[in-house]
Amino acid sequence: MRRCAVGISAILAMFILGQGSALAADPPFIGVPAGYVYDPSLGNLHDYCSYSPDWYGSVDLRGPCAMHDMCYERKEDKQRCDQEFRLDIGMNCRYVYREPGIGLNGCYDAAEAYYQAVANLGRKTDRISA
Repeated sequence: MRRCAVGISAILAMFILGQGSALAADPPFIGVPAGYVYDPSLGNLHDYCSYSPDWYGSVDLRGPCAMHDMCYERKEDKQRCDQEFRLDIGMNCRYVYREPGIGLNGCYDAAEAYYQAVANLGRKTDRISA
């Protein structure tokens, strides 16, 4: 099982960092968009990461989760929303863990776990208020 997770981390790193081995000097941070309304009483599309932690260690996941909520709320293609979500989490991983290693790989593994959760469960339980 662990070999698979490390492989997923490497694949995710390739998507985020490109094919080269050099890491970007100033990776972007995916923050909460200005138009996002945080109000859990409105349902799962207004509560950041819903049933999962909003942070992975010191990595802020609220922005990627908010972007994902907004993508679902706009009823865009689910697969595209989910894939962008994974990449956005990966960007915030790179923002905090700027060097390759256990921290970055663990964060990429978390990004993959969050992706798998939304890919397999997302939208089935999301409530969009009228």
